[in-house]
Amino acid sequence: MQAGASPPKGCIIPHAALAGLIPFVEHVLALRPRDLLWATADPAWAFGLAYCQDNELSWYDWEHADQALLEFTRRLIGFRRQHPVFHRRRWFQGRPLHGSGVSDIGWFAPGGAEMSEEHWAQGFAKSLGVFLNGEAIASPGPRGERIRDDSFYLLFNDHYEPLPFTLPARDWGQEWAKVLDTHEPRSEPDDQVYKAGEQVPVEARTLVVLRRVA
Repeated sequence: MQAGASPPKGCIIPHAALAGLIPFVEHVLALRPRDLLWATADPAWAFGLAYCQDNELSWYDWEHADQALLEFTRRLIGFRRQHPVFHRRRWFQGRPLHGSGVSDIGWFAPGGAEMSEEHWAQGFAKSLGVFLNGEAIASPGPRGERIRDDSFYLLFNDHYEPLPFTLPARDWGQEWAKVLDTHEPRSEPDDQVYKAGEQVPVEARTLVVLRRVA
């Protein structure tokens, strides 16, 4: 570290929440090594001026890297590779496909209702649920075969306080199991199963991912 710079500081939960988005975006975040380490408070970092510095100002402190967060990120990358529903080759259609009763993607308010145009204008729109239908992947595989995957329900809480999310009606899924919680990146998923209509507690600034099991 450069002489006079502030000690490294940061917060693992926001970093984990950022890393948690990796599997769930169409165009993957350009994650850099320093995104997985504690960030220095030096102004050069804050304003992005360290790119031209080949010295202690821009060197990565691998010795003190957060190994748990690195392992969490490796697990996320593997999770994305395992599930084609998170890296489809075509855009979502927003309508039923392959004869399924629900569309390939669904948007829900925290109360469990599908979001309308009015909902998007409300303040809670920054906290929402997203359904991804693994049975409605439009793009075929490399040999033209149909691709199927698990279906998932993503709970995004961008509020500064915890929020309860109500799961949607049974048409979207009868039972759901937690597979990811960025509030606890070091913990393995528990075996708790949530039923349609039940509430799932989600901590502040947190992403929770549920997999449909029935």
